[in-house]
Amino acid sequence: IELGVDVHYYDTQDDLHVSGHGSQEDIKTLFGIVRPKYFIPIGGTIRHMRAYKSITHDFGSPRDNVFELKDGEVLGIDSKGARLLPEKVPSKSVMVDGLGVGDVGNIVLRDRNVLANEGVVIVVIGVAKDTKKLNTTPDIISRGFVFKGAKESLLRDASFGLKKELERMKDLDAKLARNVTIDFLEKFFHKKIARHPMILPVVVEV
Repeated sequence: IELGVDVHYYDTQDDLHVSGHGSQEDIKTLFGIVRPKYFIPIGGTIRHMRAYKSITHDFGSPRDNVFELKDGEVLGIDSKGARLLPEKVPSKSVMVDGLGVGDVGNIVLRDRNVLANEGVVIVVIGVAKDTKKLNTTPDIISRGFVFKGAKESLLRDASFGLKKELERMKDLDAKLARNVTIDFLEKFFHKKIARHPMILPVVVEV
């Protein structure tokens, strides 16, 4: 554009846009050639399927011969005709994640959503096996959480507060340290900045 080239954009000029789907006239042409006895519109939303159904009426197709099927519904066709059967086949959304197919569950999706929107806080805690006490100041690292300017003082206060909380615990072990850390920091960050990052405690028993 800066060099004087006249650029045309498909998203602002209707005559340039080409859809990946057949237009209404394309569907009419196909329907006129094939002349199907039964018609099952698929693809798009219910409004698209209903529009396909309306097109068939232009060719005199009976309404009872057009089936709008939902996921899992079964259509039976035999010498007597076509009809919707009472049984259904199992159907669900299948997530494709890299080379994995169908192995992404709700927990993984929830965790990714939290990481994307709230960030992550990793807390390294040292616990003495012999005394069952905290033996180091908790080291807190964050990513995608708060901006650098506010992060240092916030994490310093969080570490100091968590240290005091853990020092109050008797018979401190890895499980108790993790639970106390998550509970304390969730409340701390909510109170200070109304954020809910994923908190990952790493307890080192020495």
